[in-house]
Amino acid sequence: MENNVKSVLDFSGKEARAFFLKSESYCNLELPEYIDLGKMVRDLFHNTLHGKISLDAIKEPGMLPENLSDINYALFTNKDGYYEWRKFQFIHPIFYLSLVDLITKEENWQFIKYRFSLYQRNPLIKAIGIPVSDSRNKDKGGQIKTWWEKIEQESIKLSLEYAYVLQTDITNCYPSIYTHSFAWALHGKEFVKKYIKESSRYQLGNNIDKLLRLMQYNQTNGIPQGSVLMDFLAELLLGYIDNRLSNILSGEGISDYYILRYRDDYKIFTNNPLLGEKILVLLNELLAEFGFKLNSKKTACSACIISSSIKEDKLTWLSFNKDFKSYQGELLNLYVFSKQYPNSGRLITTLEQVYNDLSVASSKKYMQDPVVVVAILVDLMIHNPRIYPICSAVISKVFFQYIPELDKEKLLSKIYKKFKHVVNNAYLELWFQRIAIPLGLDCRYQYEHSICKLIQGKSGVLWNNAWVKEKYLSSLSKNSWLLLEKKNNVSPVINPAEFKVFFNYNFR
Repeated sequence: MENNVKSVLDFSGKEARAFFLKSESYCNLELPEYIDLGKMVRDLFHNTLHGKISLDAIKEPGMLPENLSDINYALFTNKDGYYEWRKFQFIHPIFYLSLVDLITKEENWQFIKYRFSLYQRNPLIKAIGIPVSDSRNKDKGGQIKTWWEKIEQESIKLSLEYAYVLQTDITNCYPSIYTHSFAWALHGKEFVKKYIKESSRYQLGNNIDKLLRLMQYNQTNGIPQGSVLMDFLAELLLGYIDNRLSNILSGEGISDYYILRYRDDYKIFTNNPLLGEKILVLLNELLAEFGFKLNSKKTACSACIISSSIKEDKLTWLSFNKDFKSYQGELLNLYVFSKQYPNSGRLITTLEQVYNDLSVASSKKYMQDPVVVVAILVDLMIHNPRIYPICSAVISKVFFQYIPELDKEKLLSKIYKKFKHVVNNAYLELWFQRIAIPLGLDCRYQYEHSICKLIQGKSGVLWNNAWVKEKYLSSLSKNSWLLLEKKNNVSPVINPAEFKVFFNYNFR
């Protein structure tokens, strides 16, 4: 791994705390530049709590946060433009800080690192999804580069040693995580079961479990999605499962295999497809102990390791025509591709190229009809939530360069009405608002979701603070995550820093 990319496990407890308090660790979604939720969390920790966090001291006496169903703020994104959606959560700052403080206390952090070292002893099982910090790009970029190097590229190399690869993943992983299982991951399932009535023997795991339940209506199933902290906790549990699988395979006398795991995705390499199937069965049985199950629709065995190692959409894209004279032709080509491969990473890279070309005076492509281009982009957005930020950026540039001032309001209203039909469209609405604000048209629209209403200037807060002592309420209620100066001076063309993950990488 390059020196600019470091695993969080290389950090001390103090360094890990600073890492988890970064804005992109608190929320790993791309957001408009005037939203900085991590700033609010850091300000609360350093300026209000002065680096010390005690849930009991902050909680109003007699108030039970576990009885409140909306402690965290839920931001929904529609996955297909219809009735499938994903729930991201902005964890309540107090609970987020409580978790960060708990796991990064030096003694606890060293113990967690020790547990990870146990899970990584088997050289035949490699976990690639541990969060990283990247000094040259966004951390998310470093994570994707790690995936490219350690999953895609490594898989191709493994074709020299193995004849078959089985691919699978866990169905609905984060919402299925059993919060009590963090104690198993840190202290051993058998140990916890043996001392079930003596929780002091497994205090760290028990405290993580308790904090997760308190912020989620006392539910034991599921952890919030949308933060690097939760990715790290999930990796802790999945690493424990790796270790259990390693022991099971050893007990079965199975040694001719190699497993690459990225979060909840598995690649199992073998020289015998029947052996691969057996490993898959053993893995499935093990996962069932934790409330997980494998996704049968995404489970497949292949003797073509190289083609299986490269995503199908990437291979198909190589055969698509890319020599277009107009932006309209290029986007229609992308539209056809998106119907076959929705939410593909190819959509992002191609749209970034369109965004860049629109800035080049000598670009060889010409604009036939900007309204047609906007219409294609809007449809792409509705059915591909992964591209909301970059698509919004391209639309903002088309508006700025090609749409006459007198026509902007009318065209934007058509986009607004189109987006209103999308169910659970909070993330989509957030990026529509980013286009509207610098045009001076934001006040014309009635938003459905709290975060957009707050950005618009309406009163309220994101999180339920009814359980918090009054002395801490002002810090939680002033919405310091909204950078008003940036919002009031935001550029009509969305900046690359708002949507780009990579700045110095070349994946060719």
